Amino acid sequence: MQDLLDRAFFLNLPSAVAEVISRRGELEGAEVVVVETELIDALEHYSMRRYEDTEAIAKRYLENADFRSSSCIAYSATLLARCYATRGQSQKGLQLLELPEVSKQFVEPLASSTLYWLTAHFLRVEKKFIEAKDTLQRAYDQIVLSSVPKNAFRIISDMANVHLAQGDEAMAITLYEKAISEFEIDPDFADALIRARCNLASAYQRISRDEDALRVYDEILVQITGEKDWSTFIVVKLNRAIALRALKRMEESLHEYSAVRLLSNNRGDYEFEIRALIGLANHCSLMKQINDARSYAADAEHIATERGVKSLLIESRRSIASIEHLDGNVAVATKILSECFDQYVEWGNFSEAINVAKDLVDFYSEAEEYKKAMEIALESARIQRTIYEGEIERSVEIASVRERFAKEKEAVRARDEERTKVLHAVMPAHIANRLTAGERQIVDTLPAVTILFADVVGFTELVSSMTGEALLELLSQLFAGMDLAASRFGCERIKTIGDSYMAICGASESLDDHIERIVRMALAVVNGEVPLPIHPSQLRIGINTGPVIAGVMDGQRVSYDVWGDTVNVAARMEEHSRPGSINCTEAVAKRIMNMPEFRLIQREPLNIHGKGLMTTYWIESTR
Repeated sequence: MQDLLDRAFFLNLPSAVAEVISRRGELEGAEVVVVETELIDALEHYSMRRYEDTEAIAKRYLENADFRSSSCIAYSATLLARCYATRGQSQKGLQLLELPEVSKQFVEPLASSTLYWLTAHFLRVEKKFIEAKDTLQRAYDQIVLSSVPKNAFRIISDMANVHLAQGDEAMAITLYEKAISEFEIDPDFADALIRARCNLASAYQRISRDEDALRVYDEILVQITGEKDWSTFIVVKLNRAIALRALKRMEESLHEYSAVRLLSNNRGDYEFEIRALIGLANHCSLMKQINDARSYAADAEHIATERGVKSLLIESRRSIASIEHLDGNVAVATKILSECFDQYVEWGNFSEAINVAKDLVDFYSEAEEYKKAMEIALESARIQRTIYEGEIERSVEIASVRERFAKEKEAVRARDEERTKVLHAVMPAHIANRLTAGERQIVDTLPAVTILFADVVGFTELVSSMTGEALLELLSQLFAGMDLAASRFGCERIKTIGDSYMAICGASESLDDHIERIVRMALAVVNGEVPLPIHPSQLRIGINTGPVIAGVMDGQRVSYDVWGDTVNVAARMEEHSRPGSINCTEAVAKRIMNMPEFRLIQREPLNIHGKGLMTTYWIESTR
């Protein structure tokens, strides 16, 4: 239950959120962790993107921290931090996550990883990239130890985001492709996968792989809609317009930019309206439509100024400079572009500063201001040299990262193979396959199966003088022989307890002859047809048939078991059997009584605990 709550509140996994909401009454006041109904309401608000309602509840919990459980404080803090992240309020988010009252609650790997992960998000927004990288590495180290190692996918994607923000497209693409290639299809991570693919396409565009980018964008648009996934949808639409323009598909590009502008305006999303206007201005410039280009750029500058969006204001002014230059107003264009260059250098956005410098040098040269052109060229070269000096280190780092990821992938593959091998050794194949596929809690209602129990008569006396090694060898050989008989007739071992062996037939697939199969298995054992370390006459066997509940309970020790009256009666049949014999219920006998290979001997009615008098039969072979 604790793990379920952590998955819901810390990672906000859709399936976990839905289960917590559905089990609201059960979870409130649970022994494992105290969760109040109102806090689950906040989780539901967050999942429905009602962030103001979520924030109100979370703040109220933190303001009354002295009267709340530590778990409630941690969960409310996580939800509140997520609300801040949706609005880009990085300072508030960092202050919240750095509070001692909050951070001390994040101890377990899943919770600790989430704390680091959210902190890294806010650091990235603050452009503290070195700290963000270090924090994401800590998040990764913790998540691989947690119950949700798949979340490493999102952490690696965020590592790529940091490198992309720093202008290191090669490393970003390496990380995005690693995350996506190793990602297992899981509805809980569907949104994260779309975001990662969107960012990968953006990285492709930055190194002029526009065809690859357009292919990814088109694939994404098949999966999302503007109503449900607005933030991703509008980014994809805008970047798609840019890719189309780079590929000289001008009519399609114009249509896409216009669609982004209209959609953003209707939605009240001024940021993407500005970006669409800048895109339209640049598009018209390429088409030599000066008046239209100037009009679009002026609108973009006006909205950016009005809204105080400095980064987009600079972009709109760059567009204006380009238009003025195209219209022959070189002095005006040069002045505007010089201001943009200075601003980018001040912000430390060196990649954009270098891009501006290229045009600025041409503008100054065209105006015959060669001294200023040389100054800008030298400054650009200095910036480029600084970047280049880091390229060799980054190349080595990329190679190192790829090598490390290759080793990690091989280690994960080996670990998964070993895990699968162990699961198949201790569980029926169809259950092992379902667990390997990601199911955590399996419950099946099986209407008709047959159950067998067998144990060794006088086992305690038999092993009283044996060493531990000898006992282990005896049981290993005994159960191996029983397994051989089971597999020969399509039956499966369920479990062993001490010297007791339990098998089932008809669980992994529906079989009309599940009763006959398990009877043949039992006869093969008592007739000495499989190798056993003891004489078959030392075994007693009981069989029953009917419906059961079968499944695997989620927990630290996963095991497969079956429950129900059918199982209990089968165990009683074994208890009332005799050495070297097979005892069965009337339900089993009725099915095989007309089969010539079996002989049935009716017994005196037995008083079975919990059932009263029952008619049972000995089963023998006629061969």
